[in-house]
Amino acid sequence: MPICLMMPDACALPGHNNIITIEIKPKAYLRTTGNQQTPIKCCRFCSNIEKRYNAGLIPSKTQYCPRDFFSPRACKVAQAINALFDEPLSYMTIHKDNQRIFDEDNKNIEEILSPQSYRTRNELINVIVKILLSKRTSSNSNVLQVIEEAQQINILSIPDLCHIYSRFKSKGLDIDIEIGRWLAGESTLSEEFLRLLDLIIKFSISIIAQDISIMISISPTSDNDLPQIITNGRVYSYKVSIVDVDLKSAKKLPRYLLQEKELCVSESTSNHTSNHTSNHTSN
Repeated sequence: MPICLMMPDACALPGHNNIITIEIKPKAYLRTTGNQQTPIKCCRFCSNIEKRYNAGLIPSKTQYCPRDFFSPRACKVAQAINALFDEPLSYMTIHKDNQRIFDEDNKNIEEILSPQSYRTRNELINVIVKILLSKRTSSNSNVLQVIEEAQQINILSIPDLCHIYSRFKSKGLDIDIEIGRWLAGESTLSEEFLRLLDLIIKFSISIIAQDISIMISISPTSDNDLPQIITNGRVYSYKVSIVDVDLKSAKKLPRYLLQEKELCVSESTSNHTSNHTSNHTSN
């Protein structure tokens, strides 16, 4: 018999009207393998944006960078969100009462702004930033710190992980099945392979955290049953959800390695072009 799981509605705040829900796919600012030890201008996300734009896969670039978004400084988080308002691409959408009103094809936010809720874009951005940086009651960390910690749990490079994957494959072991057995407490692997499996699982957690969405539902009214913030003399009730937490197959590691190599080549070409332009200008 087919089984399905009904997830809670991340856009709903029961008993409230005039709800807006901001969905942000923050991605990650982790470096590529070729730039682990050296300072670089771009993180993995920015390198990928540059590569996709040069290949004609996206119509424009965005000034958004995950390095700003995950900053502990409110001004940098605000800078990142402001960049998404300017050019969201596929990384931010806004719904109002379950109707999409803002995305890469419709960047008009006039429908969101009103004297009763958010008078200006900056006021809305300040509300979002304050919510993202609010400490959770269950811990002393905010949602950005939790996501960033999960993104950085992996300590190995893609080539090293592919080597581990090859070891499992050479033994005739299906790595996804072994992860399932481990999760069920039924693993029969040796101690050595359990250690290797733990490294693969940490990589899987990291990949999941790099591809999640943050859903922020906000109502410009007070509700003692929901978390609240006060900004500009107004009370806002809100709910934050993390969605799209599907487990990524470890069998995709060879594909990740290919993507990593392509990004490293793209970075190298971009850096060479920048250096050439700089030298030509200086001469």
